[in-house]
Amino acid sequence: MSRFILVFAIVCGFNPFAFAQTPDPTPVQLSWEEIESPKPAYPFEAELNACIGKDIGNRRIGERCLSNIASHCPQSSMERPGPQSLMACTDYFRQYWQKRLNKAHAAIVAHYEESDRARPNGDQRTRKLRELQDKWSDWRQAKCDFLLIQTPWQSPWTQLQKSTCQYELTATRALELEQLQRELTD
Repeated sequence: MSRFILVFAIVCGFNPFAFAQTPDPTPVQLSWEEIESPKPAYPFEAELNACIGKDIGNRRIGERCLSNIASHCPQSSMERPGPQSLMACTDYFRQYWQKRLNKAHAAIVAHYEESDRARPNGDQRTRKLRELQDKWSDWRQAKCDFLLIQTPWQSPWTQLQKSTCQYELTATRALELEQLQRELTD
């Protein structure tokens, strides 16, 4: 019976080990102006990087920190109800992670270009990384597009599902590339 209660509690979102953990700080709340800005600021970045740093200390890449992002979206759902406002917020974070991904990718390419010059007849890691990234980008697009055709009807909510898919896969790939970048520079 106690095993059933523990499993039920975990499934329902109660973490029985949470009392041993330090609580996360209150997230920075974004406004719609910040989300829709053509040159957005990222006031949550220090908090996010601290979370990723802790996660890396636990021998992970920071994926557990991705779920915290939704708490930064504006809470004024009465002002802008529906999936469009959630898509705008999700797209804001996808763009943020795309910038991080591009920065890590550029740093790895620079590192590989330098080492590839030392072995002109060997495997060219720069070319292979670019090919891999192109294939990953195609895979992400195909996977998230597939979510739309799984549903027999199209609605804004299915578009939100695709947008969330793109955000999650982009964020995870950015963390993977950042981890590789750390490994190359250590």
